[in-house]
Amino acid sequence: MHNNIFNKVFQIMAVFITALSLCGCTKDTVIGFEGGEMAEEVIDAAIPDTEGNTELNDAAEEDPANICVFVCGAVMNPGVVELPAGSRVADALEKAGGFSEYADMSYVNLASLLTDGQKVYFPEEGENAPEHGGEEQPGQSVDGKININTADRETLCTLPGIGAAKAEAIIAYREEKGAFSDPGDIMNVSGIGESLYEKIKDLICAG
Repeated sequence: MHNNIFNKVFQIMAVFITALSLCGCTKDTVIGFEGGEMAEEVIDAAIPDTEGNTELNDAAEEDPANICVFVCGAVMNPGVVELPAGSRVADALEKAGGFSEYADMSYVNLASLLTDGQKVYFPEEGENAPEHGGEEQPGQSVDGKININTADRETLCTLPGIGAAKAEAIIAYREEKGAFSDPGDIMNVSGIGESLYEKIKDLICAG
């Protein structure tokens, strides 16, 4: 009778261990017999630490997307540089190796925010920069700001919070009322309030 019970228990444990192995569990079960009684010892195996990997993945997802800008003119290493979103002209200058020997170091606003695909031109001393490339794209000044008096719809849409409809409204306003005399005048355009202006005021000019 004892033997039958013992054999059945042994068979059940064997099936249980086999099931653990098939499902990929990371526990090893060691079964021993001493004095006709069954003893079980469970030994923890090394379990891969997925928590650290999850934190790394989460951090990667939170990282802002990078932008690429073309730095040219009086810099040591002109070319396309990659920077984190939210970088400023000073960061692009540093990536390009700094000013060259004859650069006009005071012409470009180094504090201006950069946008993806922007071209940043640093003139040499005595150079008439506006005539030498001047506006690098429609409505964009050499210091990276968007001129709300001359920018086309595509350029205006690069501003945060400005979509196609608001860009068209800006263009319609200046065509009807004339040029903006101050960047703050953009709040006269329907749909552009003070909260939106606060987001774009450092990115625009009305020169």
